Amino acid sequence: MIALNKTELANLCDTSNREQQIRQLDAWGIPFELTLRGNVKVLHRDLVWSAEKRAQGEPDYDAA
Repeated sequence: MIALNKTELANLCDTSNREQQIRQLDAWGIPFELTLRGNVKVLHRDLVWSAEKRAQGEPDYDAA
């Protein structure tokens, strides 16, 4: 399992506040888990999956 470290998670969410990170990840549809200590864990593979899923659902405004 390869998870984002705290710095990567803070950079992704633009905050180190756990509650704000949770809200942002939820808004983006990025899966995450909470550890027994309450830390947020996001797997690298879930970021890729989320990005691919989001790209598939976006409308193509350039299509004629």
